[in-house]
Amino acid sequence: MIIVGTILEILAVCFSYIIQYYDMDQNGSCYTEALEYLRHFPLSLIVIIGIVCIAVGGYKITKSKIKNRPRKEKEL
Repeated sequence: MIIVGTILEILAVCFSYIIQYYDMDQNGSCYTEALEYLRHFPLSLIVIIGIVCIAVGGYKITKSKIKNRPRKEKEL
């Protein structure tokens, strides 16, 4: 899940530059910073899904490490 989330984040950044170019070509104006497009609908959804994938992957890794950790016996 972490790899999927990272790939989604990288794709979102790459698509922001493509959208900036398309916006300049179609409208004659665009945001100065291409990463500003990450805040708007299509890319913001990809960013949110990517962050959720990274968080779920981190949770699953942490959960499996805690579950497989050897337990210490209590001494009386």
